[in-house]
Amino acid sequence: MAVGDVTVGPVVSVQVTFAERLFALNFEATNSGGLGFAMEDNTVSFAERTAPAGSPTNEVRLFAADDGGGKTQLQARFNTGAIQVVAAEP
Repeated sequence: MAVGDVTVGPVVSVQVTFAERLFALNFEATNSGGLGFAMEDNTVSFAERTAPAGSPTNEVRLFAADDGGGKTQLQARFNTGAIQVVAAEP
């Protein structure tokens, strides 16, 4: 495994090469001062946020958002701007 470019600012970007594949991890500060995304103990955690801008072509952005009624939803936003609910808090 090799760590490549690291960019620090409001968004911290890290590029990691593992098994000859390049992975980019982006961590964005939230309004509460924490990170909006975390990987720990083989889980991925998302803090609720407003919908991000559409993703680049052939990519999708996963994020957590409030459904307007106080429940959390895992949503996917596509490059077209369309948002699809992947899972919803019961």
